[in-house]
Amino acid sequence: MATAMQAGTPAAGAVGGPGYPHAVAAEERDWFSSEYEVELSRFFKRRFLWLAVAYIAWELLGVAVIVASQISAQVALDLLANDRWPSGVPRPDAATIIAFGALSRLQTWLVITLTLLIAGIAALFGLVRRRAINGRDELIREASIMIVLVGVAQAALDVYLGLSSRQGFSPLASLFFWHITACLFLPWSPKQSLKPIAPLLAIYMLADLLLPLPVEAPVLVDGVEMGTPWWTAALLRTIALPFVLAPGLLLCWLRLRRHGSRFRTKRFRDGFVSLRRELASARAIHESIFPGQEPDAAVPFRYTFKPAQDLGGDFPATWVREDGARMVLLVDVFGHGLRSALAVQRLAGEIERLRLEDPLIDPAPLMNGLHRYCELVLSRHQSYATAICAKIDPAAGTITFTNAAHPPAYVRTAGGGTPRALDSNAGVLGMPDQDPLPQETVAIGPGDAFVAYTDGVIEAQNPARQSLGLDNLRATLSHRDLPLDVTTHVASLVDSWTRGRRDDDVLVVMAGPMQPAPAHATATATAPEAELSHVG
Repeated sequence: MATAMQAGTPAAGAVGGPGYPHAVAAEERDWFSSEYEVELSRFFKRRFLWLAVAYIAWELLGVAVIVASQISAQVALDLLANDRWPSGVPRPDAATIIAFGALSRLQTWLVITLTLLIAGIAALFGLVRRRAINGRDELIREASIMIVLVGVAQAALDVYLGLSSRQGFSPLASLFFWHITACLFLPWSPKQSLKPIAPLLAIYMLADLLLPLPVEAPVLVDGVEMGTPWWTAALLRTIALPFVLAPGLLLCWLRLRRHGSRFRTKRFRDGFVSLRRELASARAIHESIFPGQEPDAAVPFRYTFKPAQDLGGDFPATWVREDGARMVLLVDVFGHGLRSALAVQRLAGEIERLRLEDPLIDPAPLMNGLHRYCELVLSRHQSYATAICAKIDPAAGTITFTNAAHPPAYVRTAGGGTPRALDSNAGVLGMPDQDPLPQETVAIGPGDAFVAYTDGVIEAQNPARQSLGLDNLRATLSHRDLPLDVTTHVASLVDSWTRGRRDDDVLVVMAGPMQPAPAHATATATAPEAELSHVG
């Protein structure tokens, strides 16, 4: 139903109450945060492994390069010492020869030991300890400890290599390396990426102060000339530190932002596909309670239903009583979509119970039973409904109906002309403090048909925001040469009026046209001019 009614104020937080949208939004945020945290932990765990493998590969490659360089330097020195340098190859200059000498004096066993220690630390944390951890906070702690330990061991190796080659030890270069490599692999925040850097910074600065380079000529390390007072060097490195860490911090921020965006997109896409599947299944189940078309019955029955969404709040029901009268019921639950469809399912069960308990039940008792059910059960969830129930008795030539705040149904005569309106004679189902719902009876003749619909028909709007309205519907039903299936014609009229855009469910039902009355039918029962009679 397109227009909701204000009826009572539910408690905050109750279904349909003021707190309901906020509670749902908060629950959705909590669900997303929880799902994203799980995904981020898995992502971090995978990247932790990649970082450890990268460290192991880097160290093994580094020691291979050092050993190969050492062997090459020793060979070059031997060639120079024995005056067997290959002709045509430029002889190395003095600085290169000094570097060859420094390489040849390296303690290979110490280099290999420190390298294997670094690789072992990476393997312990990334390949062993990581497997038993699932929480992201624990993974960040373990990764930080690994980076600190690996960085300290690498600092020892760098100091030894720097002292041996007289090239100095570069704290800022080392910090940049460990920070940027960690940020390349690990999906953590900029703040989390600084956890292992703080202790490494202190250790590197201390190592730089305690192990000065015995230089014979000025050497620049981190842009600072060796021999500069330590406080000046510390100040210059402190100024340069933010620029050294900035690339890694920016990388962390961009990666998390991109990962979060991709996660949302994937979750929404997967959720949408899953929701579409679920709605398709739900629609099949929902529409299984709809009656079948019965065009060849004694009182033919047809309907056309076009929901605004996958599920709707409009519902037809029909059955033939033991006395041959056809019961037709049209229910329109306020709103549309899943919530209204769930209310329809509950109402369908109550309708089935009422008609099975009393196979000859009339419209008024049936509608009073539905009203009582809505008042006691559905109104707690702010679910109300309009409905019309009609008993079409071809033997008596009458239609007995109860219209609970529903748009007027019509009796369309065989020869056309203005159809007779069956207006509302009761209030909305579920609204409290109502008198018992009455029923009224009108006479019908051969060829007449009962046509009912939901408000999605008359409230349908064209692009100019003009409603189709009762006048246009009556004019359509007045035409003499309408097709036999009036329901399809009216639904097509709505689609044409709205240019195919529906804001509400559209349901049209028709019972009839009536066959000629039996010979024993009374004249008063078939007279189309009979007055409305109040049955109560």
